[in-house]
Amino acid sequence: MEHTLYFLPTDMDLPPETVDALLTRVSPARRAKIAALRFAGDRENALLAAVAVRLCAAEALGAENRQLRFACTEWGKPYLDGALNFCFSAAHTDGAVALAVSPIAVGADAERLREAPHGVAERFFTPEEQAYCTGADDRFFEVWTRREALAKRTGTPLAETFAASRGGKTADSMVTRIFRADDFMLAVASDAAAAFSLCRLNADDLVRAALERLAPLG
Repeated sequence: MEHTLYFLPTDMDLPPETVDALLTRVSPARRAKIAALRFAGDRENALLAAVAVRLCAAEALGAENRQLRFACTEWGKPYLDGALNFCFSAAHTDGAVALAVSPIAVGADAERLREAPHGVAERFFTPEEQAYCTGADDRFFEVWTRREALAKRTGTPLAETFAASRGGKTADSMVTRIFRADDFMLAVASDAAAAFSLCRLNADDLVRAALERLAPLG
């Protein structure tokens, strides 16, 4: 399996019947988590990310949808039960989903580029990071997505990852790579030897593939 970071623009409104059909392709537990999200855009993005993960897993393992069993670590990092060589990390932001898949542990994050939130860099970034992103909103989101991706790679809380970074304790074996796509900053964190490629997905094609290839679940 290749090291791939998928980028899925999602500035679209799915018809209610399509949303209902896609929801049947994910587990009841995932449906509940999606339903608990406050905003409709977040719910739609989370649903698209969930079916994208299932499509990638089904293809990589030659498995049926009903055979895929997902679980979470104590810190909430999701994984595919019984498939140590299929690792993934999904993220979504306003207007896009990012999904990293790899045979080794991986973390991914995505942010739409916009005005950087005031005070965040001073609170969380190292002095070197603060100097790097001063006056440049895109650099702020480069640093932020790197840290988010590292946290999701290790499965530890984001606050601990920032604290480790400020203390100079980030593991040397882990590196982050940055990709720019449209108005989005994407980051992927993994082993230093993993070379990731960026692959753009079309939302209509993803929906079509999910409805055709993933059988409904109970």
